[in-house]
Amino acid sequence: MNLGKKYHKNSLNKCVKQGLLPRLKAFIISFSRDVSEIVFRAQLFVNYYIAHRSNQPENNDVPRCVLRQQFWYSICQMVNGKRVTQRASLLSDMLSVCDSFKAQHN
Repeated sequence: MNLGKKYHKNSLNKCVKQGLLPRLKAFIISFSRDVSEIVFRAQLFVNYYIAHRSNQPENNDVPRCVLRQQFWYSICQMVNGKRVTQRASLLSDMLSVCDSFKAQHN
């Protein structure tokens, strides 16, 4: 990626004191693993929700809200067991479907 003449890549080895580097790397790896797990669970639940919704006689289309960033932020909060701060970005039955999903698959 070309960022122009103003910007250049620096490795962590050049930017962080040597004594702090192993701890920082361990934190970054752990944090990345946690984020990946949350996003994976969010994707798994949304796939389940879409499949569950497709079995309904009415209103069985893929909701357009899945294309919005705020929706995914709320889903990540929900699957992580946190309070959903933007409930308006979720569909009305998502919390109950999530509870039954967790009960089935935990």
